[in-house]
Amino acid sequence: MIWFYYLTVIVTLGYFLFAKRRFDLFSIASFSSIVYFLPGLFGYVMYPLSTAVDEEVKFDVVPINDKTYIVFIMVLLITLIFAMLQDYFWTVNHPKITVPVNSMEFFGRAIFLLLVGSFILSLLTTNIHFFNSDKTEVMKYLNRFYTLWTSLAIVYATTSFLNKHWKGVVISMVLLLFDVFVGFRTSFSIAVIALFLLWLHSKGKQRLLINNLPLVIIGAGCAGFIFLYKNLMVLMKLGRWNDVIQSIFSTDIYVKSIVRSEPFVTQAILNRVIENHFFTGLGHFKYVAYQFIVFSPSLGVQSKSFNDLFQPVLFPDLSFGMANNIWAEMYSSGGWLLVILFSLVFCMLISVACHFMKHQNHHVVSFTTVIAVYWAFYIHRNDLLYQINIEKNIVMFLAVVYILSVILRWWERGKTRSGS
Repeated sequence: MIWFYYLTVIVTLGYFLFAKRRFDLFSIASFSSIVYFLPGLFGYVMYPLSTAVDEEVKFDVVPINDKTYIVFIMVLLITLIFAMLQDYFWTVNHPKITVPVNSMEFFGRAIFLLLVGSFILSLLTTNIHFFNSDKTEVMKYLNRFYTLWTSLAIVYATTSFLNKHWKGVVISMVLLLFDVFVGFRTSFSIAVIALFLLWLHSKGKQRLLINNLPLVIIGAGCAGFIFLYKNLMVLMKLGRWNDVIQSIFSTDIYVKSIVRSEPFVTQAILNRVIENHFFTGLGHFKYVAYQFIVFSPSLGVQSKSFNDLFQPVLFPDLSFGMANNIWAEMYSSGGWLLVILFSLVFCMLISVACHFMKHQNHHVVSFTTVIAVYWAFYIHRNDLLYQINIEKNIVMFLAVVYILSVILRWWERGKTRSGS
């Protein structure tokens, strides 16, 4: 089965790298699938074994089940087919959305004010815990201020890029690099991917690898940094710079960054769900609906993730929490039918977002880019509950920013009237 997977990856990469087409969200979705399905290229996943707290985690290397390969192949092929349909048959004009421009001109100011304010409040409320070398300990002290500034930093980066406000891009990326230093790579990764998407998308139809080889190399370098930093984070936060330098010049850390990377554990969830015929049914999806209630956790609404269902049964002896796997969740909830249906919904929503990215208003394009990149790239290591929660938070934060921009506009008008 591994050879069929190799062939699928070659065909997918061949199309997205060499076909004359616009770089879009389907490109992101395909590349991210290949990254998160990385174990498929090596033929194994890693089951984490029970370990005491503070001990290094040990793994059991297990061959990938043929059905796991079928899921990999299915997701890649459905994404590829939708991309081809988008390129050759679906030529829908961009959606006509009325945007109140008078309020939007203050949007950048509102984002900046909330970004800086929430960052400062996050530092004050988290205190020195940001600099703890233990990521688990850091997570205990993260709050809404942290979620707000990391989300807004991404939006500010994309909005500034579209408006050619390069200082805004630099400010955003510096803040997100601080987040990387703290130990969290997701927001920085989403921002980098979003900026690459906007840049390449604006160039129109082209052969990606042929016309943008330097940019592809830079993108690969950024991806390599994201993989590598996980193995350097603790050393850097402890100030052991000599060890950091020695590690950088050692080939072992580069190999380890790949062969022991997150996807090998993420896909272990899918592999074990399939091997053990683990079935949850559809009942837990009711908790997804609760995410559409604003501040539902504060209102006492309890939620249960897919991890809460599978880890106590499939990985009962672990002393730490594992991530999720959207494809494992779909297989466990509804078998092959739900895997196929969700793959179709996944691609349909990407297709809709692709049309919104053709809008002439920069703010619409910026918002769409951030929300859709989270969907297209990050979904593979989440369950539906967490993914919807991410998207909900971004929409809520943008709503707050918009309200603040309206207030700023009224305030500016009041100053103008009083001055005249």
